Amino acid sequence: PYGPQTWSYHENSANALTDAVVHAAPGAGLSLYVTDVVVYTSAAAAMNIFFEEGATTVLGPWYMPTTLNRAQESLKTPKKITANTALTVTTSAATAHGLDITGFIAPG
Repeated sequence: PYGPQTWSYHENSANALTDAVVHAAPGAGLSLYVTDVVVYTSAAAAMNIFFEEGATTVLGPWYMPTTLNRAQESLKTPKKITANTALTVTTSAATAHGLDITGFIAPG
């Protein structure tokens, strides 16, 4: 009886991330859909970033070189994550960065 539910994730640190939970599994019969990804860095170390469902990479990797950078993806077709599966993020280095990921939960 309800429409899609929006969600967002924000992270701002200099920590390396390993399977950090972006959003938990939404429940039986529901899927996460990713609509926007913004990654920014401002440090001297290069960094790769990718998103996973379990052990499978589903978005990225994006390579961020060693200067002030920003990568922004607005997905024309939302990226569907397998039903009732969490979305996680991993980075390759401990460097100053920020992440903003948005999406919605819907049947699927």
